Amino acid sequence: MVIPNNTNIFIYGEDEPCYTQNKLVLRKRTKRNIIDSLEELGIDANEAYKMVDNTHGLYVPLKKKLFDGAMYDKPDWIEGHSDVVIAALLCGKWTEATGDVLVFEELSGKAYSDCKKELGKYLHRENPYIVSNNSYRGSNMQLASVEDAWEELDLYINDEMWDKFISLFYEVLIESEPIFEYPFEKHFEASIYAKKPEWSPTLKKGMIRTLIMRAYYRGHEENQKQIDNIVAKVLDTITSKERWGYISQYLPELCEASPESVLRKLESEIEVSQGLIDLFAEKDGDFMTSRHYYTNVLWAVEQLIQQKKYVARALEWLWEIDSHNIKFSINNSPKGVLDVVFCAWINESALTVEQKIELARSAIERYPNAWDVIASKLPHGTSSICSTLNTPKYRRIDEPEELYVHEVNKTYIEYLRMCIDRAYTGADRWIKILQHVKSYDINIQKEVFEKLVFICKKMSDEEKIRIKNEIRYEIFRHRYFEDADWSMPQEVLSEYECVMNKIVVGEKIYDYLYIFSHVYDFPLLNPIPYSKEENTEIHNQNYILREEEINERIKKFKEKGYSIDRLIQLAVKEKYDVVGEVLAQFYCDGLFDEKVFCSLMENDKEGKYVYDYVSYLYRKGIVDLSEVIEKVKSISDNKNLLTNLISLELVENYENALIVKENEDIKKMYWSRNGRLRISDKAEHGVFIWAINECKKYGSFNTYLELLYDIKDKISVQELYKATLEISDIKSDVASSMTDYYLKEIFNILQQTFIDDDEKCAELATLEWMCRNVLEWEYMKCMQKIMKDDPTFYALLVSIIYKADDNENIDEEKRKLANKVYSGFDKAKFCPTEKEGEVIYENLKKWIEKFKELLINQKQERLFGNLVGRLLAYSPIGEDGYSPCEAVRMVIEEYYTDSLKTAYVVAEENKRGVHTVDAGKSELILHQRYQKNAEALQERYPYTADIYFAISDNYKREAEYERKRAEDEW
Repeated sequence: MVIPNNTNIFIYGEDEPCYTQNKLVLRKRTKRNIIDSLEELGIDANEAYKMVDNTHGLYVPLKKKLFDGAMYDKPDWIEGHSDVVIAALLCGKWTEATGDVLVFEELSGKAYSDCKKELGKYLHRENPYIVSNNSYRGSNMQLASVEDAWEELDLYINDEMWDKFISLFYEVLIESEPIFEYPFEKHFEASIYAKKPEWSPTLKKGMIRTLIMRAYYRGHEENQKQIDNIVAKVLDTITSKERWGYISQYLPELCEASPESVLRKLESEIEVSQGLIDLFAEKDGDFMTSRHYYTNVLWAVEQLIQQKKYVARALEWLWEIDSHNIKFSINNSPKGVLDVVFCAWINESALTVEQKIELARSAIERYPNAWDVIASKLPHGTSSICSTLNTPKYRRIDEPEELYVHEVNKTYIEYLRMCIDRAYTGADRWIKILQHVKSYDINIQKEVFEKLVFICKKMSDEEKIRIKNEIRYEIFRHRYFEDADWSMPQEVLSEYECVMNKIVVGEKIYDYLYIFSHVYDFPLLNPIPYSKEENTEIHNQNYILREEEINERIKKFKEKGYSIDRLIQLAVKEKYDVVGEVLAQFYCDGLFDEKVFCSLMENDKEGKYVYDYVSYLYRKGIVDLSEVIEKVKSISDNKNLLTNLISLELVENYENALIVKENEDIKKMYWSRNGRLRISDKAEHGVFIWAINECKKYGSFNTYLELLYDIKDKISVQELYKATLEISDIKSDVASSMTDYYLKEIFNILQQTFIDDDEKCAELATLEWMCRNVLEWEYMKCMQKIMKDDPTFYALLVSIIYKADDNENIDEEKRKLANKVYSGFDKAKFCPTEKEGEVIYENLKKWIEKFKELLINQKQERLFGNLVGRLLAYSPIGEDGYSPCEAVRMVIEEYYTDSLKTAYVVAEENKRGVHTVDAGKSELILHQRYQKNAEALQERYPYTADIYFAISDNYKREAEYERKRAEDEW
């Protein structure tokens, strides 16, 4: 029956022939999309991930998971359960590495080619047995649904095959991998050139999973002891750091298969280390390239923490490792795990609240770092926990008990009490307690204060004043921000003030040290509270209150007849911020005091506070700087202080400048110091020229650049040009964070002025080349012009970096030179003869011909196509809106070679740089864009179009690969 205007949709299976050309192919959904859809249904993110990971997002296994259903139609791979099918079950996942193939053949009793043929029948179907996965790590075969496969096929595994598997498992797993023949810090790069292992990591992980599925998931308890023994036997082969590094890659899975064996091995390392401590301490590269193998060990221990049977032992092991005080470059560390376990407001472990408290108390008594860990768990000590614990994939954990508010509060109180009991007379520990105690009930706070006041009687004055000042600062902070949600009420702050006054120092001078606190944090007991609307005015009022309080305290200090020498001695020792300035302004009433100055000189060996003292008085015009410098010379040989004092001078007349009279050593320190030269606004032009010459003679590369940048508007462009050229005569030091900025700004002025002056442009280009390791190519404008106008320098670089056609011998000197210039050569990305976005064919052809002739003379003609292709890829867009421009198209048509095409394609694709992976969507857009470009050129410029078709095809293949990877991986 025909239905008018009806649209018929025919759906073909993957194995059914379809002869229609315009067919719509439905792609497999990406794993990310499936997970997102499951989360939208209300499934927990972790559960959704596990569900898709186990089923590979396949319809039938996923449906079974979602609806907890049974498999009514038994697939033929279950009915047949051949040795090949069982071999695939036991391997779990594998590649076609030599060792993997041998294992598969040993288990199946057949040639691998026959096995592949049989398994191929179970690949592409509604309910497949195995799937083929492609990823950045390579392709592999694996069970489509691990759990379904084991549920259906477990009963067909006979003892003979299982024993054979166990024997093979041991042989496979104890064989290390070639990458561990290299030092740990080389593993990142060695992953590229090291030999591939005979047995793939994929197979090893698949076989370990088989142990888990057999003994635990399928409940064969009779096999668990056998598995414990074989895992222990594997772990017994570890006798070095390198061996630990290798095995650690599989430790989380081994721990799931045999937690007892793994824990015993870890415990044995505490008694007699066989490389594990060294593995934790290994500094194996920087943040980007290091491997951090020890994190695998921590992930295994995290599994144990979630099992009641092992949690106490696992925590004891973590405390032991933490006691080694190893510095870790990333957050993963034993302390990081302990932070999660002992956090009061979450429960991630198998511990009850009571057990957590008791284990915390025991740890504080036994381990040196435990006090700090538990103290950090007091209220507001940990605002967030960055990660949860690693959970076994199949082995059941003991679910953490749900926490209630009263249990959290109880934990906080018990933590506080045990911290107080072990704080003893340590000021640092009591200060930490004070930072957290405000979150407790006022009665608990009073108990703490009583204990603190009692303990303080046993402390030194030095420790007492640190605690008093901490309390004083807390009072100031809460009264200043009295409207904040976290601010304590006034009655509580009055209690704090009372406690502060009860802490009595024996030497009263200590009570005056707080006057040297920084102006922004000066601890006024009764500041004017902060207000957003009147912030500036309030700040000024509090500044006045600060001055009044300092004046009042100093007045009392003098009335009591206390020793200023002792006050300075204590203030310098405690490293207060503004000792010199406060003494100059308040104690000396803005006048130079010989006694104070000499006391500072005697106690301040570094000279920081002496400098501050003199600096304040000099700014106020009170002291003669030259006289002070002479006093310093008569008392001390502190060259650093002397240099800093001389740098205070505002230079107006260079002939009378203080630095002129100093010796060579002081001049070198002066002109090389980190600090700008102070030149008066009244200074004449000659002062700037003098400064340039002196800095060139005595300064560093960075200070000279900084000076040129600072005075660039005070001298002529010609003078700036001449001074900049002098950079080449100054010994370069390590570039500062501002070096590239100074260079860019100075060069920008000179480039704009002299870009059309051939002689000066060439000089600047040479200077730009000298700075190639600091300057980016876009800022090397004179060098760009030189290379675009003439190929000679570019050809010279080629002759240095590449060998000649006659297989010339390369000596060590030339190798070193090639290494030096390569970074600049690699940066040089330009289109020859391009000027302001335009390329003239005649000019370009002339450049190309000369470049070719130079290469021939250098016996490097073979490089012509490669080098030209690399440069032409940086052509501007043509007048018709397509790439490259017309002149470049004509040159490509004339000089086209396969090597030119390859180089052009690589250069064009490299322009893309770093990008976000998006399942091939962006690659598909690029494929279409380049295809459109190629189609527009193919009639008039077929060779050029061929290049763009090649790029388009590459992106199409990459889009397919990325899509497949998103379907198979994540």
